[in-house]
Formats: sequence, C-alpha cells, structure tokens
Amino acid sequence: VLQDHEIRIFTSNEDVDGEELPEITPNTWYAYNSSTTVFYASSRNRSNKILTAIQTFNPDVIYAVGIFSWHFTCVPIFFSRKRLRILSVRGMLHTAALKQKALKKNLYLSALQFFALRKRAIFHATDSTEEKYIREVFGKKAAVKIAANLPNFFTPVINESKKEGTLSLVSICLISPMKNILVVLQALQGCDSEIDYHIYGAIKDEGYWKDCKKLIKQMPENIRVTYHGAIAPTGVEKILALYDVCIQPSESENYGHSMAEALSAAVPLITSHHTPWQELASNKAGRNTEINEAEIGKAIQEFAAMPEADFAACSAAAAEYIREKVNLEEITNLTKNLFQQA
Repeated sequence: VLQDHEIRIFTSNEDVDGEELPEITPNTWYAYNSSTTVFYASSRNRSNKILTAIQTFNPDVIYAVGIFSWHFTCVPIFFSRKRLRILSVRGMLHTAALKQKALKKNLYLSALQFFALRKRAIFHATDSTEEKYIREVFGKKAAVKIAANLPNFFTPVINESKKEGTLSLVSICLISPMKNILVVLQALQGCDSEIDYHIYGAIKDEGYWKDCKKLIKQMPENIRVTYHGAIAPTGVEKILALYDVCIQPSESENYGHSMAEALSAAVPLITSHHTPWQELASNKAGRNTEINEAEIGKAIQEFAAMPEADFAACSAAAAEYIREKVNLEEITNLTKNLFQQA
C-alpha cells in the first residue's frame, strides 16, 4: 500500500508469551522489503531505543499500534518531538475488551485523558463502530480517521472431500479468554460426530490455558484435540488447507485477520456476533452464534453432518463472501489517505 514510502517498524524481540523470537538478533535493523526495515528491540532500555530511532530517522509520521503500552504508545506519542502522530487502537476500546482487567485499564485511560492524548494524536479507527468507542473514551472532539484493515487473502482451495459425520476444526489465535477456546471445548463435549480440533497460537493467559487443558483431558473418544503452539504468519495458508472449518467465537474483534484469511482460503467460519464477519449463514459461508456451548455445539454438528457436495458449496461460498465483503481498492486508498492527510 505504501510502497512509495520509507517505512521503519520498531517492535519487540519477544512474542506475546515472553519467548524471544528465534533466529533474530535483537537491536538490529532487518530489511523486510525494498521500502521497509524492522528493528526488534530487546527489553532493556527499550524506550530510549525508540526515541533514538525517532531522532535518527526523523519520520514524517509516527504510527503507534495498540493503546495499552508504555513503550510503544506513551513514549512515541508523549516524549517524541514529532507533531504528526497516529494511534491505532486495534479493537482495544471495545466494551468486551475493556472488561478484561477493567480496573487497570480504566486507570490507564484516565491518565491518558488527563494528559490530553486526544490533542497529541489522530486516532485510527477501522470502522464507524470503533470510531464510536474512541469518542466514548476520548470525547467528541477527538480527531478520528477511518480506514479498514488490509486483509491478507489466500488462494481459495474448495474442499470437496469432507466426509459426512466427520469434521476437522481449526483455531488460529492468541490463547486468552477473549477468544473463547474454553467455550469451544465445552461445546465439543456434547458433540457425537467424529471431530478433530487443532489449536494454533501463543498462550497469552497461562491460567486460562490451564483450564482448557483440564477439559481437553476429559474429552470423549470421538473428540480429539491437539495444541500446536505458535506459528509464523508465513505458515498460515498451508495450515488452513488441512482443515474443514475455522472456529473462533471471539468476545470482540475490530477485524479478525485469521478469520478473514480462513474465509479467503475457502474455509467456512464459525464465529460470534461480535466480529465484522456477519450474515455468514445466509451467505452459506459459516455460522454466527451466541457465545455459549449450546449454540456453538449446534453449529459444529451442522457442519459435521454435511455431505460432501453441500460442504463443497459452503467452501466455495466462504471465498466468495470475503471477496464481496472487502473492497481492496477502497481500503488501499483510505489507508494512503490516513497518512497523507496526517
């Protein structure tokens, strides 16, 4: 999208679970492509490294991703001398998201309001709903620009081999209460079809994952659950090709990249009513459910019971749905305008 811009990405050398990224030398600039370089900063003196990078390269615009970070939000916005700063909240102000660690988050947001964050940054919202959440927290005078997320589309492979009475499910997400993996496991306990469920993603909440593992050990013989750990983004397309249905009934998503990727690969989706991907059933691309084991279990059973021909039609419909839903040209132009207007 911004191939005619010089982009420098400053990020951590650690994954969400605290593990250092393999085969990465920290505090070194890596070439990602012809216009983009990436710096993987170690934790020691990380804020100083950010400010040094800003001073060295003197960017026209600082783009901060996420709101609840001292190093990656507060430091570049409050302590750099650059005037043009964009803050992308990435769904973190959604009502369901704010319920997680509510006291800590409310105190943090109050501090940002006190120090007049809205006067220091332009907010990037991915849609009008997220714009509403931003204004609820930072006021009607907050400067907000809307530009939807850019999806990563995969080549669709129509699934014409699913057997009636069986199903392979996949989730690709961070393991945390927001993603409701535990509810999926509870739903699977009541399913009588032959189902294989595979989970990919870093563990964000160890206590939550401990509860999940207890339930996995109690599964009936017809339900098989496998956890594979975190995966590199480059491996997602090959993994999706192995499974029938993607399941991720999130509490909230401002986008849900793994969901969009699954749909683009012709993998039908089971998700909640709190993601952008709605009306899945009427488009034969999946199911939207309430977040409870009864409804999620019903959706799983419906897909498991489908014969080959019916499921192949759903697979094709999933790829068609996402391509009709997402206007890549429009999103590209909005993203460019986000930076140019800033």
